[in-house]
Amino acid sequence: MSSDTTSSASSPSPAPALGNPAAPAVSPRVHPALAKLFSKAEARHFTDEELHEIVKVYPDRAPQAATVRSVRHKDLAIINALVKEIFSEYGYEHAHELAYSKCTRDIRYVVIYATHAMLAHDPKWLDDRLLLWLRGILQSFSFPDRKKQDAGKALFADPVLETRLRELPRQCRSIFHTYYRLQQEMQKKLDPPHYFHIAPYLSQATFVLSEPA
Repeated sequence: MSSDTTSSASSPSPAPALGNPAAPAVSPRVHPALAKLFSKAEARHFTDEELHEIVKVYPDRAPQAATVRSVRHKDLAIINALVKEIFSEYGYEHAHELAYSKCTRDIRYVVIYATHAMLAHDPKWLDDRLLLWLRGILQSFSFPDRKKQDAGKALFADPVLETRLRELPRQCRSIFHTYYRLQQEMQKKLDPPHYFHIAPYLSQATFVLSEPA
């Protein structure tokens, strides 16, 4: 990494598998008692009352519901700090109108939709509902390349990040950088059990959004 914030961060831990051996036959998103609730909550975090209703029908999702509460409490601070960091490395504000607010909005959407997919145990829904659509939009922009690093920052760079940035085409680099760092910051700020549940979906977002379309 090239900033003081990122130099001490470790690479995100490998995400656990997305498998769900004890999943009910019917997804919460289409369950008769919950389908309207999931539809109403799309693009925002679930409320405590909504989480309570989900856990009543799917008691095994209590750990994921607790993760939603933790993410909901912490995500804005994480995202705001992350956007400042990314903007210090890429000249977004000089290349795109309202770049700061749009970047903040997009990252938060990814986090929110990831929590929905986590509760439903449905990574395919995350791809189909948000990630593939957002990837097409993000990669259509002419994003600026990374600013030149000074020698001191380069010395403490994250080798995983730097290797991947060299491999990716220009329009994908800042996307990967953003969501890779989001994983790291979520891992730092969430309790380990909560990060365990959300990690596969954050990893999925990082891969799908930054994979050349």
